[in-house]
Amino acid sequence: MTRGICNDKALRMFTFFKIIVSLLFLLVGLNSKATADTEFYTCESSISSTSDSQKPVLDKKQIKQLLPHRGFMLLVDRVLKIFPQQTVKKPRDIAIGSTIMAQLDIFKDRKVFKKHYPGSPIFPGNLIAEAIEQAAALLVLTQVQSPEPLYPILLGTSQQQNLKPVVPGNLVYPVTLKVELIHIEGSDLFFKGSAILPNGSIAMDIQEIKATLVNERLMRRFLRPSSNL
Repeated sequence: MTRGICNDKALRMFTFFKIIVSLLFLLVGLNSKATADTEFYTCESSISSTSDSQKPVLDKKQIKQLLPHRGFMLLVDRVLKIFPQQTVKKPRDIAIGSTIMAQLDIFKDRKVFKKHYPGSPIFPGNLIAEAIEQAAALLVLTQVQSPEPLYPILLGTSQQQNLKPVVPGNLVYPVTLKVELIHIEGSDLFFKGSAILPNGSIAMDIQEIKATLVNERLMRRFLRPSSNL
């Protein structure tokens, strides 16, 4: 009889402790979920605030209104900053030291990665240079108020260095394009530019970009087939 009572008491104590342990696990689980949720929303709000602080000056639609490039050859995805923001009548009136910060998005579905190179994709250096040159054109086209369309013409580059490869990842990431106007000589504009990876590494540096702007009449003359072809 005494043994039966002891067994019943032990069973009740075991059941009681089992319930307590279950409640403790439940509380720990709820606390972990709350912590995880808090971290998630903190991270999400941080991303949101970063996006708001870097709201583009020009989006892709506005860029298309300024540059004649289309399709995969339109490489600038957004403009983050232009300094100083001014309005002039002629390119030669733009302030020396004027700077633009733009971005080129890198993602694995870009068509160029299927051809350059299959199995070891890398963004072509000449296209990075082209993106820098397009940013230079936007620096001028956003500030010159012309009654007729103007077209950027690249005249040459010098001291170009490819410093880091640009390769696709699992996520989209931007390459920042920084261009500064350094000199004006007649109708020729001289810039320096660089392409910067998200970690701050410089992928490409160009010490001199020489370009000019022409109207539609000069553009047609420039594109006229050569007589020696």
